[in-house]
Amino acid sequence: MKLVAIVIPIDVFAVAALPGASINEPDLSSIRWFSKQYQLGWSLTEIDCNLIPQLVCNTVGNEQNVSMIFLNSPYKAVPQGTPPIIQKLAFQNIARIVFTGYYPAVDPSQNIFQLINIPENKNLELLSNFQNSIFNSDIPQSLFDSSVLFQMPGCTNFPNMQQIELTLSQPVDVNIQEFPGQAIKLKSTPSRYKNEIRSNLSFESGYGIYLLDIDNFNINPNDFRLSSLSTITLRKSSGISVARYLEHYQEFNSDPSTYPVYSWFAANSTIEIHNNTHLVGPVHDYPSEGFYPITLNLADNPNISELPESFCYLEDIDLTGTALTTVPDCFYCKWSFFKNRFSVKIPTDFVCVPRLDKTLFVYNPINPNPINMHIFGKNLGWDQIANLTMVTANSHFIYNNNNATKGSFSFFVNTTKLTFEWAYDISIVNAAFGIIEGTSLRVEINGTFNTTMDYLVVINGVSCSPADIYPNVLICTLSSIPTIRNPIVTVTNEIQSINTTLKIQNIPIVVSTSKLYESGGNLTLYGYFHDNIIQANVTVNNVNCTITKANSTVIVCIITTNLTPGFANLSVFTNNIEFISSYLVIYPLDIPNNCIVDNSTCSSNGICINNKCVCNSGFGGYYCQSTLTPTVIIQPNTTSPNVNVISNNTQFQFNIIAIQELDDLRDVFSSYHFNVSNWNYSKSSDIEKDNYKYVLNDSSVQFKTEVNIDNFKVYKNLTFAGIETIYPPNSLKLSITISGWSFNSNLNTLRVLFATEMKYQTIDDKCQSEIRDKQQFDQLHNLQYLTITKDGVTYFGRFLDYVLSDNRPAYSLNEII
Repeated sequence: MKLVAIVIPIDVFAVAALPGASINEPDLSSIRWFSKQYQLGWSLTEIDCNLIPQLVCNTVGNEQNVSMIFLNSPYKAVPQGTPPIIQKLAFQNIARIVFTGYYPAVDPSQNIFQLINIPENKNLELLSNFQNSIFNSDIPQSLFDSSVLFQMPGCTNFPNMQQIELTLSQPVDVNIQEFPGQAIKLKSTPSRYKNEIRSNLSFESGYGIYLLDIDNFNINPNDFRLSSLSTITLRKSSGISVARYLEHYQEFNSDPSTYPVYSWFAANSTIEIHNNTHLVGPVHDYPSEGFYPITLNLADNPNISELPESFCYLEDIDLTGTALTTVPDCFYCKWSFFKNRFSVKIPTDFVCVPRLDKTLFVYNPINPNPINMHIFGKNLGWDQIANLTMVTANSHFIYNNNNATKGSFSFFVNTTKLTFEWAYDISIVNAAFGIIEGTSLRVEINGTFNTTMDYLVVINGVSCSPADIYPNVLICTLSSIPTIRNPIVTVTNEIQSINTTLKIQNIPIVVSTSKLYESGGNLTLYGYFHDNIIQANVTVNNVNCTITKANSTVIVCIITTNLTPGFANLSVFTNNIEFISSYLVIYPLDIPNNCIVDNSTCSSNGICINNKCVCNSGFGGYYCQSTLTPTVIIQPNTTSPNVNVISNNTQFQFNIIAIQELDDLRDVFSSYHFNVSNWNYSKSSDIEKDNYKYVLNDSSVQFKTEVNIDNFKVYKNLTFAGIETIYPPNSLKLSITISGWSFNSNLNTLRVLFATEMKYQTIDDKCQSEIRDKQQFDQLHNLQYLTITKDGVTYFGRFLDYVLSDNRPAYSLNEII
């Protein structure tokens, strides 16, 4: 026999009927069918709801509406004949149907779920019955391994359905097509069968379900990111792959071999995992990811061997029955409370040592004194401390200093006294530079300083003296040049010590060069060299460049042999100090004609100038192959330097995201990421263009950045670094100016990062085409052009391979990273 049952605990209530009231039709026909189908023995002539104890009715006037059918044990079958064949089981206002005993059906061919699944029963909230009720089966008991399909009806006829529970004594496939309710509990108990076979659960739609409790089930699909689930309980079941905003997660003797992911959970959630032999090693470190469960119950998981210290905030924890041999000190510090939460013993020599991470807090104009000070430490306890507000037990408290500029506070943790202090000091160190002067090093420390204080400067343990103190700089001299890279400078006054990295500005420095072709010839180096040049030497790819002129800012030399086009190694020695770079460009003599495509010059839509196409009005692209769209909308962002370009329902966006300093190996040494709120925006317009200007407003950095985006209304010829570029109408020109950047080394360079994004303004067509991009590189593998195409709209971008460095043209590498 196949047995399927439904169970929900509910409260029983009754409503008194008026004298002379009677059950309405069709309720009367339906309850008489019920009595015959399940041999309930109800009078087939009774019309008063009050005289049938298993019914609860609502009375309106003289009409009684059945609101609940409640069948409870004990039960004795009363044969009343075979129920008629009906097409539906209708009630005007039924809310609950509850079976709590064994009620064999006289006619098993009539399925109660199908009969009640009609619009008339739209107010049905609870459909509940206990194991071994309602359903007989024509499947022989000998077919113990058989699996039959139990399909939930389309629940659109039950908009008020809240909860359904099924207890299944034979493995079945449960398919929930659509369930508008909130809770589903499924239990498969095939204990009478030869094999412990799981039932299978599948969802076609379960968006509104908030509780899922399954026992001995496989779930597929198991992706619940679009559901409303807040509580999941798995017993002897397979796991889920993803969820969102869970508040309670329980797992008993189930399959998952990994911990649930922190992104599944809402804040203040509970996690319970019991009897899982698949979890091995340390407990997943949720707090390090910013997730702090309020309950962690991992009892009886025999292979869990380590608990991270980050769980020291948690009191509601249970790791008994695990392989733990030790726990973080915070739990030993309160062992009388936790000794029954772990299967470990406290070390006999354990001493609880609370400590503060920081005992001195110094505030300044950039970091002003907060009224609420955040105090961090270790083993600070779970108990409240007078005058401190607990944020995270054991590790994080807040102290209100009543806006005092200086002071101290002491408190006790157990018997240990802890003290922290705070003070105000205008001293700020922004950067430290070292300038080589012969065999000594002149050190300049930029920042803000109190000229009434004494300052001690130490560089890698060596005193730098004397220290000349000015409001914005400290100056001292080091008798020898540090031999290690990035030496540490420590500036100390009576209140604090400040550390920073010393940036040694070696001389020589090459800022830019003249163009050097593969045939050799004259090479001019612009930069900063020694005032008194005693010795000088220049090589390009180990080929000597004979010096014809040398002073503090310019070196001119000549190469008399042929070179290989591409990037070359440049070495410059002045006074036996070397500058090296691997980014000197050797240009080829034979520059390819970039105007010919498909045997046509510029697609017959332009002219060729200096081997590059200049397009006629109305055309654009690398080969003038595209027709320009006049209906383009430009939307500048008023808070950060990015622009939306909108055409034909597509939106293209580009913005500046960061400046990177690269070392001589082109590895990132440091980065500055632009913040949306750190820009001052302004707009100006004339008959030729609209200009959108963004100026960086960040007092924490010394360098300055200005971004200009020009939207041209007419054709415009512009010259930059001595090279002319033509901009057609509706084109954008982006330029960025960076000044005052403090390089860590004279070998380092800057790289500006740009990001682009293309998307739809409105999503109307699910079959829209993919985004395609195409890049054009020159002989030096430098990105020249980029096109991005989507649904017939092409965005075309050109990148100049030169910049102005200290007002001189210099080569610039464009690359996609």
